[in-house]
Amino acid sequence: MRLHAIALNATLAGLAVPSVLGWGAAGHEIIATIAQIYTEPKVLDRLCRILNASPNIGFTAGGTGDHDNGGDAELFGLWADRQMRQPTDGDWPCHLASVAAWADKYKYKMRWSAPLHYINAVGDHPPDECLFPGPKGWMGRPNINILGGIYNTSNILLSYVKGEIDNVELAQEALKFIVHFIGDLHMPLHLVGRDRGGNSVDVCWEGRRMSLHSVWDGYMIAKAIRQTPYNYTRHLPGGFEQVEKSLNGAIYDSFVRKIIWEGVEQKWVEDLDEWTACPAVAEETVWWSTLGQFFLPGQITKRTVPTTDTEFICPYHWAKPIHALNCELIWPKELSGNDLQPRRARCARFPHTLFHLEDNDSLHELDEPPYELDNPGYTRPIEERMLLEQFLAQGGIRLAAVLNHIFTDWTSL
Repeated sequence: MRLHAIALNATLAGLAVPSVLGWGAAGHEIIATIAQIYTEPKVLDRLCRILNASPNIGFTAGGTGDHDNGGDAELFGLWADRQMRQPTDGDWPCHLASVAAWADKYKYKMRWSAPLHYINAVGDHPPDECLFPGPKGWMGRPNINILGGIYNTSNILLSYVKGEIDNVELAQEALKFIVHFIGDLHMPLHLVGRDRGGNSVDVCWEGRRMSLHSVWDGYMIAKAIRQTPYNYTRHLPGGFEQVEKSLNGAIYDSFVRKIIWEGVEQKWVEDLDEWTACPAVAEETVWWSTLGQFFLPGQITKRTVPTTDTEFICPYHWAKPIHALNCELIWPKELSGNDLQPRRARCARFPHTLFHLEDNDSLHELDEPPYELDNPGYTRPIEERMLLEQFLAQGGIRLAAVLNHIFTDWTSL
């Protein structure tokens, strides 16, 4: 039985598939690489046994193949030019990064899986109002979203570990999905109910027109990789063997080293336990007023929001503060309205250069280009707080925690 038959128990083939992606392939691979660094060696060995159990997995030591995501094209020909090192004694028998983007690559062949890559709240409209989920709940079918996807795939893997399911191909599929879904959970625009997660909102980035979603999907990562200091191309000092062992010769290796060295081991070292913690309750009680922010007697309603969180795996709890950042920083205040820019308006090649009108031009005849997102007012707070790096690190640390929880006590191998 395939994953969707067991995990969803619903017929989803008729659903429309929106053209929404989470992180580009590079982002997903970075998260999976960080997860591999913090996965227990015996757990990783068990994961590799699952991934290598069938020749039909499409697993390789390198990347995941072709990708149609524009953000990845910026990564210096990442897929064509990557120099892979040959396996040597001491290398892991697999790399989680190799399956991290699998769910996007085959999403349109598995149309039922498309709604599992994101979650949208009814009425969510950053930066003016962030609802998660809000008084009207989630869009779409109940639990057919990224929270439900993580809940179901983790339970399938737990059942496999306990011997309740004896189907290694199902376990492979669930493992590849959960690696991907936890990555998507940490892409803030995958939690937004407005404008298809920013796919319908155009901005300019480094002189090119693209969607707001695409900037976060890959182009911002590409810029971060370009700006990574050269010293991170060298191995980290002694004591970081697990880091070097988990890298696989990709162009983003230096960026991973920076995230580990400056972020996980320094900036966030005291936050790691909190990152992986889950609340004791599996549901949240939310109070709503019929008059919005004015809580008046007789107009307050109590609504219990069911979640897919457990004591050890809590995607809703992890996603909620990420979603809140959409109103604070991620969704530009300049794009608070609903007016879309004309499709023919071009971005300035040099965005900080002023344009001069010719004598035969008039203001009403010219299209104003979309908002230039690559400006210090937008990027500096994100860079100073290392938010991009934090999302990637949180995704990797939490993925490792989930895999360690599921597979540590597996005694059947």
